[in-house]
Amino acid sequence: MKKQTAVEWLSEQIINAKHTYKLRDDLENFLIDQAKEMEKEQNELTCINVIETILDKKEKNEIIDSKQIFEQYYNETYGGE
Repeated sequence: MKKQTAVEWLSEQIINAKHTYKLRDDLENFLIDQAKEMEKEQNELTCINVIETILDKKEKNEIIDSKQIFEQYYNETYGGE
């Protein structure tokens, strides 16, 4: 199952909230804070995964392409291209 990015999550929440009731400033700020926390967690997991993959490739004397490693992780996790 693919994970949502924080931006996708925030957009969904705001759209749903506007259909249900007038979006108040405090609710908007709450949703933005939640999205920021999700983004922080996603960035942490991405860094950990990329570092672990690089270390694994280094141990196996494989070619290390950090951009390719990141792209593969992002696509597998968030359903990119």
